[in-house]
Amino acid sequence: MSTNPSSSGQGLTRRRALGAALLGGAAVAAPAVTGLSPAAAATTTGRRLPCPPVLPITLTPEGYSFPGPNPRPAGLVTLKVDTPDTAGRFMGLGATRNGITFEQAMKLFWESTSPDPNVAKPALVALYRDVEFFGGTGVFRDTSPLSVTLNLQPDTYYGIEGEHVQQLKVTEPYQHARPPRVDGVIRMVKRGGRSRFITPPVMKARGSYLVVNESAQPQEAVFCGVAPTTTDRTVQDYFDAVHNGQNPPNPLLTQVGGLMAMSPGRKAILQFDFPKGRYSVLSFYRNPETARKIAEEGMHRVIELR
Repeated sequence: MSTNPSSSGQGLTRRRALGAALLGGAAVAAPAVTGLSPAAAATTTGRRLPCPPVLPITLTPEGYSFPGPNPRPAGLVTLKVDTPDTAGRFMGLGATRNGITFEQAMKLFWESTSPDPNVAKPALVALYRDVEFFGGTGVFRDTSPLSVTLNLQPDTYYGIEGEHVQQLKVTEPYQHARPPRVDGVIRMVKRGGRSRFITPPVMKARGSYLVVNESAQPQEAVFCGVAPTTTDRTVQDYFDAVHNGQNPPNPLLTQVGGLMAMSPGRKAILQFDFPKGRYSVLSFYRNPETARKIAEEGMHRVIELR
């Protein structure tokens, strides 16, 4: 797939079509045109589909809010998130399942962070079963804003940023929109019993990437700057050494933000503008079978942003 921004219109359409298809066909204008390409669906209505609505959100130590209507219509929506905080702020979006309350979900979350595996493991299993994660953003002052485009169906969502919780209600009718173009795909997969990232080795520093969770648990895609000589082996050796009680230098030098956790089967488009250089993309959610952070077990990938 071409990633040249000066590519032909046909190449741009293919990239936009890829985003639409993997976001669940959100650009299909009506049941009568299901199965057509997004471009064809738009032309059959005689007009081009609009871009998704953009919700500008500023995360501060005092809190934040979802702008615009609440409840809001279902469909694609782009959360454009910034922060004045140099230490970074992290906002995730989730919804409860199987009849549990939000309070029960938060109890599971805190139990899942326990250092005691006998407490953490059953809590992680229940949390991943009874809470669906939809993504969100981790942002830092110097590299914000970050944008994430999500396909939200009718539901009650909870945006959680530290101690700050905001409710976002989504209802019918569904509003159709065309997703942002994408420069490539970041896949989370399970191979040989382990979670892995599959990414292009070189990505755009100012890029738009479709993130697809094909693994067996919630995953995130957090970008951390590393030295030019750092490899995946460097990062894994560090995690292994820490696990064995050692205190080696940390190769993860700077955090610049990224996508918060998505449940298996979920997809989102992440748009960022990071400094050029070498990065490790990681997921730190815990493995329910071991209670270890999944990054420590190999869920990381060194890439170059140019």
